[in-house]
Amino acid sequence: ANDGGMHNTKEMEMMRRTKRHPQYKQAQQCLEHKKKKDTTTTTTTTTTKQIVVADVMAGVGPFAIPLTSQYNNVTVHANDLNPTSFHYLKLNSQINHCNNNNILDNNKGDDDDEEQRLKMYNMDGRAFVRHLEEKQIVYHHVIMNLPANAIEFLDVFRGWKPPPLPSEKEEEEEGMYPMIHVHCFASKEEEVGKSEALARIETALQCKLDTSTEDNEVYVHIVRDVSPKN
Repeated sequence: ANDGGMHNTKEMEMMRRTKRHPQYKQAQQCLEHKKKKDTTTTTTTTTTKQIVVADVMAGVGPFAIPLTSQYNNVTVHANDLNPTSFHYLKLNSQINHCNNNNILDNNKGDDDDEEQRLKMYNMDGRAFVRHLEEKQIVYHHVIMNLPANAIEFLDVFRGWKPPPLPSEKEEEEEGMYPMIHVHCFASKEEEVGKSEALARIETALQCKLDTSTEDNEVYVHIVRDVSPKN
């Protein structure tokens, strides 16, 4: 887990394409919004547009592995601070053939290798986002799947601006901002939970968010119930 300084290492799970991971459906859903806009096809043979994802708290790869092993048009920059999680992320990448060549022993990925669909990093979450910014890497989606405190890491996006794009792409994507998917724990009462999550996000970003209009593209919804069962 990427928790800003403390490692919470739990039992790890090896992930193979022959057995879909429980979060595989969630990984697919992360692309739904972008697919509707870009009419991206997810076949393994032809694609109309490349999608780049920044997975800030990737763990062992429940999102990054399915996205890069199942879709040829998706590149994921996957990061986790926990060295044990990072080790199994690399191993899962190899098992699931996420890259066309051997995985790297680099803790900061290989930003310039276009053949690497899954680029893996072993960094603090905020440092990872700043690293992508310094490298002027354009990404369309951000996944922050550390429910206990992922929202706190949103402060790294205060005042964030998209990196400059190559001249041939400026007309197509100028001013593009990524869709950020951030997970958190909240009340099981749906409306209360939504209000709690939105308030915490506003605090982290230091700005108000309006969910009443689609123009702002702010959506709060329940992913799943994780409360203890009797």
